[in-house]
Amino acid sequence: NGHCESQCSLSMLVDGHEFDVPAFRLGDQSYFGERLRFELPPAAADGRTHAYTLVLPWAGSVAFLGLTLWAAGFVKPALLLAPTVRTLRYVAYGDSITHGFCGGGPAYSEQMARLNGWVAVNMGIQGLAAGSGAAWGHGEAIARARPDLVTILIGINDCFAHDGSPGAGVGEAVGRIVDQFRQAGSWSVPIGVLTPIITSAEYAHWRTEALRVQIRRAVDDRRA
Repeated sequence: NGHCESQCSLSMLVDGHEFDVPAFRLGDQSYFGERLRFELPPAAADGRTHAYTLVLPWAGSVAFLGLTLWAAGFVKPALLLAPTVRTLRYVAYGDSITHGFCGGGPAYSEQMARLNGWVAVNMGIQGLAAGSGAAWGHGEAIARARPDLVTILIGINDCFAHDGSPGAGVGEAVGRIVDQFRQAGSWSVPIGVLTPIITSAEYAHWRTEALRVQIRRAVDDRRA
């Protein structure tokens, strides 16, 4: 229908499985207001503790002020904080593809985290170009997120200025982001540099393979 959605809505996981809670969205599809009230999905009456995970929208300005539980009748709900367990912290950096643009559901970073039991940090920024990310020192920002694993997927927006061609230096800009991350002290953290893809037939004429070649060369230079 031509409608394109990013991961801009709240979602709920019950024991690791996504649960549809329509009450998360107000009538105008926004979350503005002093309080957001919703009903927790019923859990199986097995007398066991169940895990509820509230996934907040990426790249949104969220002020989490607290959580209050209320139950009808005489049953008083008990809130137990999840135990502190060291899990792998995965940071996905990139543009709108990483953010989840047009995905219609959870971004790939969130899906990977759920499959592997990781904590995901989505640093995808809509419309971001590799040249801008390098100029603004985004590699240092990635390091400040304290990752155990990093993926970088960026560069397709740099092609807009050259009618679908990457222009000179895009691959090197991706390499500078990697350099900034390493120079910030993150020498041992694995980095996966992903080569960009097109997201629509509208851009099928773009010279995306030339872009991928640039990025591969920049990565190979640093691997050596």
